[in-house]
Amino acid sequence: MDEAITHVDLRNSSFDDFVNFLFDRDVSSESEGRDYWYWHMAVEFDAKKIGEYYVQLFRQPDFLLKRFTTVQLEEGFWAIQGPNLDCSVFRIIADRDLPLPAREECILSMADLFSRLFATQPFDSSVQMWWDSLCYDWHCGNRKRERGGEDLELQDIFFQTLAKVLAIDSTN
Repeated sequence: MDEAITHVDLRNSSFDDFVNFLFDRDVSSESEGRDYWYWHMAVEFDAKKIGEYYVQLFRQPDFLLKRFTTVQLEEGFWAIQGPNLDCSVFRIIADRDLPLPAREECILSMADLFSRLFATQPFDSSVQMWWDSLCYDWHCGNRKRERGGEDLELQDIFFQTLAKVLAIDSTN
């Protein structure tokens, strides 16, 4: 059964509205065979503003644990990292109309997300697949380091961020 597309306008949203859009969902712990909400969204948004919201979220994620369940966070982080949601961080980073320094700040802020949240809170699979989702374009050849330019620069930013993440002490 095909679900209808839900149209959402985030152009005038606050940071809190954006966070609720991502995480305040009725979700179940049953994920096999699910038809996820973010597969059926058409989102209007300002990429610069949403990129800034991601930086804010990634640098200060502590409040999430008080407001949402682990299952809600897990599903929200899947939506954030993948290509299905129009305003996902995956799409923000790929948006060539957004200046590279804005996308760089977004990627670099992920080290804070890992140290402040992911290193201390057990999640199911979204955390383990984070970098696979965001860096897959290099694996499949859509982006190539040898091409130089943005492909090289973004990959270097990812490497720099991953080096910081790998240095984090984790309890999980």
